[in-house]
Amino acid sequence: MAPFKFNFDLGHRTCDSRAADAPSVPAPLRDLPPAREEFPRQPRCSVDQVQISPEVFLLKGNVTSEAASVLTDCQEIARSDLVPGVYEGGFKLWEGATDLCKYLCEEWQYGCELMDTQEEFSQPLKGKLVLELGCGHGLPGTVALLAGAEVHFQDFNSEVLHALTSVTVAANQGTLPESSQRAKVRYFSGDFRQIPEKLIKEGLGGKYDIILTSETLYCEDTQYPLMEAIRQCLKPSGGIAYIASKTHYFGVGGGTGRFKEMVENSGVMECKTVWKASDGVSNQREILTLTFPGGSLPGGG
Repeated sequence: MAPFKFNFDLGHRTCDSRAADAPSVPAPLRDLPPAREEFPRQPRCSVDQVQISPEVFLLKGNVTSEAASVLTDCQEIARSDLVPGVYEGGFKLWEGATDLCKYLCEEWQYGCELMDTQEEFSQPLKGKLVLELGCGHGLPGTVALLAGAEVHFQDFNSEVLHALTSVTVAANQGTLPESSQRAKVRYFSGDFRQIPEKLIKEGLGGKYDIILTSETLYCEDTQYPLMEAIRQCLKPSGGIAYIASKTHYFGVGGGTGRFKEMVENSGVMECKTVWKASDGVSNQREILTLTFPGGSLPGGG
């Protein structure tokens, strides 16, 4: 089988099998490439359809584990969902992302219009600025984009943004009727500890109306940087963050419990559970909201 390759240069990154034995902790900040804005070109990539609800279908890019290992120059990705400090799982679609998409469609009362091709096209988030942290495929951010928001997508790995997120965005924007103005999109790569500084330099600190993130609480060591990124980027008045996560991640120790306790102890933001699911077979899943005291509650706009 011929090796998988996209026709753009993402720079050379190396990884060997020793990464599989590395502890599940973030790499030192000095060892990470700086956060930066990415400008993806459109590679050729297969696209799949994913059902969010009976009336909502979205399109998503499809990159295999083998292809991801070639893109990142890390063979371990073909056998592991996470390689600490090198790859943070962005090429895989996790169920928290689809949970959040479904919840947001209901929250924003936005359903079958997503795939409507008529002249009249509802955009309930027009004028809103949205950030999706740890975006991977970027499906929650894409829901916000189709609803009219300007959306900025962030992922640890630039390769994910170039080869996957941008494909998902372009495929779904292509479903909009010609009469609908396409909202602006930007992409940023980097660690949660670096992103706030980069966005502040871009004049975006404390400007986001909505922040979305899913399956990013799996490691306790990155929960505080995530909370800080939300705190520094979310609009103080009326801003709201939505976090979709498993209650517990077996083997790595993360989950919603520790995060909720940390937020409560910080005294800076308020954390609420707004959705839960448990099928009795897989791990229980939740959606949390973060707001500043006196800020917007779910459904409050």
